[in-house]
Amino acid sequence: MKYFKSYLSFLILFFNFLTNLSSSADWVSKTYSSVTKKDTIKLPDGSTYTNFEQTGQGTSNIGKYVITNCSGNRIDKAGKLVEINVFCELEVDDGNKYWTKLRRTSGDSDAGVSKFIFLGGTNSFNKLKGKECTYAVSYFKNKIFGSNKCQISDELFQELKK
Repeated sequence: MKYFKSYLSFLILFFNFLTNLSSSADWVSKTYSSVTKKDTIKLPDGSTYTNFEQTGQGTSNIGKYVITNCSGNRIDKAGKLVEINVFCELEVDDGNKYWTKLRRTSGDSDAGVSKFIFLGGTNSFNKLKGKECTYAVSYFKNKIFGSNKCQISDELFQELKK
């Protein structure tokens, strides 16, 4: 009987896992931004500290457009990223807004992959608060080309599309 209960518990957990997988959606977006360096400081160890602003736009598979306004700072040394911190406000074409934060501590200075987190938002977008998602960026001159992917519930995906 003990083994049966353990096996039954395992099956319940396994089916719950499968159910959660089958009820999720990938929210995928593309962003394009321009970066304006505000100030740069050369540090004694040869690294460079830079404050910047980033503005741009994006689209996603929820069928909406966003305008992005970001502020951040970064440290680079010998062509490698040491650390980057960026806070963004995104305005959605339906009147909503949401805020994100990203931090990365490795990669090339001209490309990278990491995670960002939702800080909050208005209406349904506030349900993303605390959600961690993946992003990838490439830089060309002062332009950033980004891709984002966030796994959310089918229910929230449909709600964000409204």
